Amino acid sequence: MGKSNFNYWIEIQNMKERIEELMEEAYDRFEAHIRSKEDVPSWKPIVDVYETTSAYIIQAELPGLEKEDINIELTGKELVISGERKFIKDISSTSYHIMERSYGPFYRKFILPEDVDTSKISATFQRGLLTITVPKIEKEQKEIKIEITTE
Repeated sequence: MGKSNFNYWIEIQNMKERIEELMEEAYDRFEAHIRSKEDVPSWKPIVDVYETTSAYIIQAELPGLEKEDINIELTGKELVISGERKFIKDISSTSYHIMERSYGPFYRKFILPEDVDTSKISATFQRGLLTITVPKIEKEQKEIKIEITTE
């Protein structure tokens, strides 16, 4: 076999360096995008979404929040839940040993199906659970009578 000038290790190193450059560029673009946003979500509340015969139900766990901390917006078929869980800063002379809860702004977006009546959406907030009810459009049922003809 003849000796080749191709060195796999050099090629792998070159690819590794190029991937690192691409990752740094992507990260820089992401950071610039984040800095341009005022309320960047720092956590996502967990949700359940289910369907009944008459509506779609969205339930989001938002413990420790008041209803004033929560925004619900509807634009076309896009439903957005957002808000902020504020960190309690007036805990004096306390050193945290464990801090697992998330604080700051949150954001969840849902695209609603076509069969909903957006004019009748309702929301309740009780014991940290936000429940949004999105009614389905009532389907008009029409009875068709069959006539019997004789020939």
